[in-house]
Amino acid sequence: DAEREELHQEHNTKLHTLQQEHNAALQMLQQENATAMQSLQQENANTVQSLQNQLEEQADEHQAQMEAVRDELEIAVATQENLRKDHELQIRQLHQEKEAAQTTELVAQPSGSEANEIHELKEKLTALQTELQETTNSKDAQIYQH
Repeated sequence: DAEREELHQEHNTKLHTLQQEHNAALQMLQQENATAMQSLQQENANTVQSLQNQLEEQADEHQAQMEAVRDELEIAVATQENLRKDHELQIRQLHQEKEAAQTTELVAQPSGSEANEIHELKEKLTALQTELQETTNSKDAQIYQH
């Protein structure tokens, strides 16, 4: 009976030791698991924060690009408007100049004797130009012969 009691005691001691080892191993695994989970959660939080930062930067860049395009469009529209106004002003000025020129032509028509004098002066000018050309050609020929 004592031997049986001793075996029983020994069995209980081994069982108790195994249970303690089992509990210690289980506790260590639970601790490692908790540490790994905490590490993964931190990595996940860092990744999420990084992605949020990237999205915010991209949104800021996109906003800046949109504002730049809007500014360029406003400048283009203003330039187009200025060109249109300049064109309209040039057209009005040309019409005014044309009207003024027509008025001047009507007022400045030479009388009969003035017209004859102008005609004679034009004929003299033509004759002088012809004479000058002939003289130039003659001198060029002389230079060429020598």
